[in-house]
Amino acid sequence: AAWSDADPGSFYLPVITDGPYGSASVNVANQMDDESSLLHAMRSLIAHRPPEFGTASFEHLDTGDRSVLAYSRGRFTVVANFSREDRTVAVASIEQIKGPAVSDGTIVTLPPYGWAWLATSYA
Repeated sequence: AAWSDADPGSFYLPVITDGPYGSASVNVANQMDDESSLLHAMRSLIAHRPPEFGTASFEHLDTGDRSVLAYSRGRFTVVANFSREDRTVAVASIEQIKGPAVSDGTIVTLPPYGWAWLATSYA
């Protein structure tokens, strides 16, 4: 693998070397030119990440749905859908929302594998 000097035979999983997920297709050089790439998405998330995400206490929130993870850090609530189907989560109030979720009052609908950052308190 181009990113490691280690023997590929010692890796936990084999390196994907060809196809759409091989290093010739998925690499930083290619992603730098693609505004919709994972690299750009991660850079955007980090740039917009509120300071509380790294300093405030962590509290897991029970959504009642094993497919949806929710937690709060400071004044923010994060919800993530790990399902291939839409899921809804009730929240007390929504001051702002980031992510591919859709809000209708106190209900947030998460698309498959979607997420949301909410400046809110959890219902």
